[in-house]
Amino acid sequence: MSEFLVEFRNFITKGKVIDFALGVIIGNTFSKVISSVVSDLVMPIISIFFKISDYKDYTIPIGNGGASIAIGSFIDNLMNLLLITIILFLFVKMVNKIKKGDAISLNSEPSKPDDIALLEEIRDLLKNKIK
Repeated sequence: MSEFLVEFRNFITKGKVIDFALGVIIGNTFSKVISSVVSDLVMPIISIFFKISDYKDYTIPIGNGGASIAIGSFIDNLMNLLLITIILFLFVKMVNKIKKGDAISLNSEPSKPDDIALLEEIRDLLKNKIK
């Protein structure tokens, strides 16, 4: 049993489990914040333009049976998805830009274009031939 506990401890501490757990927690919190922004800030402004008092309860009735489409709730969820997608896109774009900057700064000498390198090689060959 103790071998199992040692392996489990190694799995938890040395693996990516902690990073994954933190990512899930941060993602969950981020989702709640975005949901609040949409529900409490964006959608009330939109409901003013459409003259709807409570957009989440807005439905479109279908037929005579009392069935309806909860269009307000759907739009709320769609706005959540749109805002989260835009923010994640901007975040990934920023991370990629940072990674590119690090890759460029690692090279101390910028690479020369092929034609310049070829001309320098010809120059060096001519110098050696003259000597």
